[in-house]
Amino acid sequence: MRAVGVNPWVWASPVDDEALAALIPRIAALGFDAVELPIEQPGDWDPYRVRDLLARYGLAAAGVCAVTPPGRELVNAEPAVVEATVAYLNGCVDSAAIIGAPCVGGPVYASVGRTWRMTPAERATCYVDFRRALVPVADRAGERGVSIGVEALNRYETSVVNTLEQAVEMIDGLPSNVGLMIDTYHMNIEEANPYAALAAAGPHIKHVQVSGTNRGAPGSDHLDWPRLLAALAATGYWGAICIESFTPENATIATAASIWRPLAPSPDRLAGDGLAYLRSILG
Repeated sequence: MRAVGVNPWVWASPVDDEALAALIPRIAALGFDAVELPIEQPGDWDPYRVRDLLARYGLAAAGVCAVTPPGRELVNAEPAVVEATVAYLNGCVDSAAIIGAPCVGGPVYASVGRTWRMTPAERATCYVDFRRALVPVADRAGERGVSIGVEALNRYETSVVNTLEQAVEMIDGLPSNVGLMIDTYHMNIEEANPYAALAAAGPHIKHVQVSGTNRGAPGSDHLDWPRLLAALAATGYWGAICIESFTPENATIATAASIWRPLAPSPDRLAGDGLAYLRSILG
């Protein structure tokens, strides 16, 4: 059976040792198989402690989410900023290796919310700069058995890469452990045909995040989930599928994700309803 996971952002931010000590037992009790773990700031959680906590409650580490607030940039940035971002991503890779997570994923190219216009030539240069900057991270990840999943974001959150086709173009020529992190929320906004886009990106998929088209629970929205999950299965991807949504209680993350209202009666309901719906399709 395919593993279904969840991101603790559904309940809390920052996701630190204190939050995880409370949430990992809760996530296990809800019936999830796995957890994806964001690293908002280095040192928020101890990977050795988290590894043991996951093992105690029978949960797998589905992935590590790289978080890119202003100042984490691999493109169109000063060398010192790029260097600091590489160091942050290397730390994510090391944490993933310790907890046994197969992938570090996220918008690893630029900070969320940063947009600027680019000509085709400028975009091509941007992608070259990205590849050059990511190579040492990819190499480090490869040595540790970890993949990198590049996430396309919607047009309101980045101008660098919005579609899966662009993401495939951007990673072209990078080591084979670099691929894509799929996020159905962004796909719903940017892909004219998300099912065909998923099929075309299939060989590159490293990790999958799901949410309703309104950032709520899968199944509470208009997406054809049986068709989407069938398209995903046809790609040969059999890793975890993780629900990603966000608590409206933390002003910083709610603003970054444009969460202006509760998306469910409670975080437990959002996570539990999403899990039940996905399991009803996946078996």
